[in-house]
Amino acid sequence: MVTKLVPAGREIWLDGLRGIAAVIVVWFHMTAGKLATPYRSFWDLPASDNRQLIQVLPFRIFFSGPGMVDIFFVVSGYSISIGLIKFRHEGSMARFYQRLTSSVVRRMFRLCFPVAIMMLGSHALYYTGLYTIPFKEGTGCAGAHPWESPIPHVQCLARSLVSIINVENIQNLTLNDHFWTIPVEIRGSMKVYLTLLGLSNVRKTARILIIGLLCVRSWWNGTPEFMAFFAGVLYAELSASVSFGQHEILSPLLSSRRHNWRLSPSKTVLNRLSSLSIYLAFLLGIYLLCLPIRIQSEGTIDANFPPDWFFLEWCPPLLWWNTETTMRTWHTFGAILVVGKEPRLDWARYDLRKATSTTTSAHKEADAEKGEKASETRSIKQRSHALDASTERLLCRPLVEEDWPEYHKMLQEEQTMINAGVGPMLFPRAARAYFDSQREDWASVGIFVLNMDDDGAEGEFIGTGGVYWSKDRLPEVCYVLKQKFWGKGRATEFLNGFLELWWSMPRINIDMYVETKFLDAGERGVIPERLTAPIKVARGDSQNVVKKAGFSERGEITIYDEKYILFRLLSPK
Repeated sequence: MVTKLVPAGREIWLDGLRGIAAVIVVWFHMTAGKLATPYRSFWDLPASDNRQLIQVLPFRIFFSGPGMVDIFFVVSGYSISIGLIKFRHEGSMARFYQRLTSSVVRRMFRLCFPVAIMMLGSHALYYTGLYTIPFKEGTGCAGAHPWESPIPHVQCLARSLVSIINVENIQNLTLNDHFWTIPVEIRGSMKVYLTLLGLSNVRKTARILIIGLLCVRSWWNGTPEFMAFFAGVLYAELSASVSFGQHEILSPLLSSRRHNWRLSPSKTVLNRLSSLSIYLAFLLGIYLLCLPIRIQSEGTIDANFPPDWFFLEWCPPLLWWNTETTMRTWHTFGAILVVGKEPRLDWARYDLRKATSTTTSAHKEADAEKGEKASETRSIKQRSHALDASTERLLCRPLVEEDWPEYHKMLQEEQTMINAGVGPMLFPRAARAYFDSQREDWASVGIFVLNMDDDGAEGEFIGTGGVYWSKDRLPEVCYVLKQKFWGKGRATEFLNGFLELWWSMPRINIDMYVETKFLDAGERGVIPERLTAPIKVARGDSQNVVKKAGFSERGEITIYDEKYILFRLLSPK
């Protein structure tokens, strides 16, 4: 069997969307107040000055700068939470808390350091008389003048830095009022981190409901920027749930009788209606993003909404909202719909992935030149048949409820779980959720000692192993053994026995995307099926185990900011 792979990297479609939004925002700042027609409605009067092609969809998207800013906020909420949510889903609460605290510090540096450099450059230009951007009333640097005393300039720079690092409110004391988004990013990020911390041990349904209520509350408060952040977190929660439940969804589908299945007419109609609703929601999001706002010559917003905002008669703004809040709220709704529906539109997601790949380094550009979906061969196993294997000293079988007490003990072994990459699971609810996910995983088995004194009967539970999938990585072989069984050849024996069973199972093709770092340089098109094993650089013992099973070393990679050695085993077929 063969595998056809396409490099995917991280959430590349998000990078592409963010890049397009950034270009539109820059274009907006360059043209707002200077070009009149694109920022008027197609239906504005007099008709002779309007009715231009640039005023209708989809061309008006190039002048929808305010709405693009809201896309940044939705994407930020998603991107800063998805990694933490994955740690929590894996049951690694210790690593979750560690990553959460480090993310708070790194986020502040990541947002503030580049802005501090730009501010320093702006003040240097201002002092030398080269900064010509006019100031709005109440902004700028009072008392600071080019080529005069540098003290007011230094004081203004200090005020600018303090006003940017502000988690309480938006205080614009800078030379450039476009920096207002940085305090919003800081405040929104801190709200996201606090939400993830407070809901870290809450059930999934309650967690999603609470985040949804936070979105509604932000809408009610007239703070659409934070509604965007919480919407991003909500998308991350739903995405992680789908990603970590992927193997459970696949297992009933991967049946040897799959080719005999047929959709009933009613299911076909429902599927078509579902697809149609996705397209309609996406188009509605684009429409809301492109709602025009009348920019005056001095750069202010006209309080009278153009005819395109006709729906305000049926959905009037809340009494405590002003014109700008109303405008930004509906633009935010558009951003939420676009970011939420775009991943489900394969053509849009691929176009953004391909567009992003052309802006990366030459190596990544070469790796991403193919753009169609990847088709991977995976083993299939009917749930009605047990995934059993045995070796000279070990028995492997699916986990059952009776295995929970011993499994729970293993999850609490500190060094065992640190070596497994997740950390000890001290919270019973998280440990139980992890056990349940492994018990339902058709590609995971428990490992038991064979009791030779009792005709080879099942003995003590010593660990678990199998094959694991993530949505943008190649299938990975994995195992975890209790600490007292280390160094006795059990891992090598399990891996060899399990692989023999794995390669003997029937195959089907499915579509997938794969990160570039999991591929060999120069791999293109159809390549052989393989298993991988990313192992930490310091774990020489585990590296020796996979080498004995036939895995070959493919180089060093980085996963969640840690260094790993990637091992690969090609299918013998």
